[in-house]
Parts: sequence; structure tokens; C-alpha cells
Amino acid sequence: MDLAAMHRVYEDLAGHRLAFIYSGSFPDEHTAGLITLGEEIVAMGGLEKGGRNKLAFVLVEAYQNIVRHRANVPKKLERTAGRCLFLVMDGVDHQEVIALDPVPKAEVKALADQLASLQGQGPAQLKELFLGRLRNEQRSARGGAGLGLIEMSRRSGNALEHAFSPLDEEHEMFLLKARLGVPFSERSIGWDLTPIRDTVLALDIIVLCKGRLTAAIQELLLHVLEKEVREDGGDPDTMAKAYLAANVLLGSFGREERPPMIAMCRTGGRHTLVVGMPMTEAEANTMSSDLAQYSEMKPSELQRQYRNVVLGRGEVAPGTLSLLDLVRTSREPVHWSMHGPEGNRLMQIEVTC
Repeated sequence: MDLAAMHRVYEDLAGHRLAFIYSGSFPDEHTAGLITLGEEIVAMGGLEKGGRNKLAFVLVEAYQNIVRHRANVPKKLERTAGRCLFLVMDGVDHQEVIALDPVPKAEVKALADQLASLQGQGPAQLKELFLGRLRNEQRSARGGAGLGLIEMSRRSGNALEHAFSPLDEEHEMFLLKARLGVPFSERSIGWDLTPIRDTVLALDIIVLCKGRLTAAIQELLLHVLEKEVREDGGDPDTMAKAYLAANVLLGSFGREERPPMIAMCRTGGRHTLVVGMPMTEAEANTMSSDLAQYSEMKPSELQRQYRNVVLGRGEVAPGTLSLLDLVRTSREPVHWSMHGPEGNRLMQIEVTC
């Protein structure tokens, strides 16, 4: 895997306290976990209960728009240009929810007109529009008379942004962005999704999370990883074991100003777990040296080293036990790299499951 490209994603997400990227199979059962994600974001930001309810609604509605309304595209496009993408970005004074999915060209005009009709509408007007369409039982190709889009706009407190781009003769890609908190600025409007989307496609990223990994977020990610690996016919137990070891390791090195990152990708027909840890130059050099040593060991030697650490024989660096666990779990040789300026490295470890 191109770990340098993964580092670029990390840097592209700078300025966000937490970033969640998902581009998997989009089953309905992930919805409950997204409510948990919204609650954790609100709790970390100290927002009021009302903010939690608003964010949870926008998260679920944006995700469900993909689940319910994504078009069936040719197989060759499902994991390439027609791939669905869902992002949640938590900034200092705002949250952004972005959904990207293919839609039939026949629906584009009606959908664009529907979104245009919401522009410039205040909360009271949006509520009246919602009730009016509910009473009239109007329907659209996307169902529900567009009620979800109206409520997303009302609860977010900002106009929804959208864009369309050509995909093939019968489909276009539909980008929808909702923002909660301070209004859209020129910088947010100009924020380009293309670099991150290109990397998601190039590295086949299924899920990525950068930021403070609370217990609830760790549980959400574990559920997503196991579900996606199982859907692909992989080994969810091995992935779960590597992921749990990675979380312990991340807890030893994450810093608030430079949060950790964890991602799962498809590489060479297998699933890989990528762990990114900000650390000092000395920490990065020590870990690199340890990984080089462990990678050369035979399984029996690794087991002996692991047992010695468990029994407390000799001095060991923080995270050594988890590091050994990752090396022992990987089905192929572990890869690692250091990126970033000297003294402020991002150490990345790739484990094959």
C-alpha cells in the first residue's frame, strides 16, 4: 500500500477534531452506530442536547439517502467512479456531513429543483413547507416528497450544498453537504472533496477515522470492520484481534493536537488495517527499530518474545505488547513508514488480515 498517500489524507483532514470516512457496502445496520457517533461528537464538543438531536438526524438522513436511493450502477463502476462515500467532519465550531452517491439522470432535474426551492428559506418557512408537503402527500422519485431534505436543511440551520457530476450515459454522481454550527464560509464552500475521494478509490479505503477514539467510537468501528470483512468473505476474527491490539497501541501515543488515525482498506485481495500514530522522533525511531527486529523473527521467536513481555522480563517501551500482537496477527510481513516533519512524525503500520 502507498502509505505516503494515506499520510496525505491525514494532512488533508487537519483542522478537524474528528473525521469519519466510510465507503463500504452501506448496510442499514450501520445506522444505529452513526447515532452513537453523533452523540460522541456532541459530547466532545460540549454541545447542548438539542445539538445532539440535530446532528444525529442529519447523520442518519444523509446516510439513509445513500442506502435507500443510490442507483444500481454497472459492476465496473461500483468500486471506482460510481462508488458511494459518506463523511463526517467535526470542526471547532461546526460539523459537516457529506454524502456522495450515483443517481439516475432522469431524477437529476427534479432533485436539483427540489434543493433549489430550499435555498433562502428560514426555519419557520421550512417547517411550513414540510407540513404542507406532508398534508398534500406529494411524492418524488426519491420518496417522501423530499421531506428528509427539508428537515436536514431545517435542523442543520444552514442551506444544503449540492452538486452533480457526469458518471455514465444513464447516471450522475450526487454530492450533498450539510453543515451545522457557524454558516458556510468561502473556505468551506471551496473545500474540494476530490483529493480525498481519489485516495479512497486508489487505496480502496472502506473506513477511516481520525481523532479521539472514545470507547463508543471504538465499538462502532469494530462493528463496521467486522461487518465489512464478513461481507467480503474475509476473516472478521483476525481483523477484530488486530483492531483491538491497534487501539491499545494508539492509546499509548495519541496527542490531542495530533490525533491518531485508523483505517481499513482492501489490498491485494485481502483486508489491511492501517494504524497512524503521531509521535516524537525518538519514539518513531524506537518503534521502527522494534518492528524491524520483530519482522525478522520466526513465529516461535515472536511467541517467546511475547511471553517474556507478558511476564515482565526486562524493560519494554510503551505499547510493546500491542506491537507484538500486531506483528503476530498479520498474515503477511508488516509494513511501516514515517512521514511528516522531523520531530513530529506520523508513524504508520500496515497489518494484513
